[in-house]
Amino acid sequence: MNVFLLLMLIYFMFSVLGNFLFASVVIGDVIDGDIKNFKNFMNSFLLLFALSTGEDWNKVMFDCSRDKAWGCIE
Repeated sequence: MNVFLLLMLIYFMFSVLGNFLFASVVIGDVIDGDIKNFKNFMNSFLLLFALSTGEDWNKVMFDCSRDKAWGCIE
């Protein structure tokens, strides 16, 4: 139970941080407008859970690291 609570605390902290840092990321290869995005807390929590299983984490990294040359917001 302690490990589960610690894991949920880590997911919570990084979900809130993702909302502040990556809410303006436009649609990419994995980040979409429906479920996998950082627009609200629940979507970012689900995206972080999917990333912790190893699902397309490298594509999300490239989606979040694009710059103005790709037409992204600063």
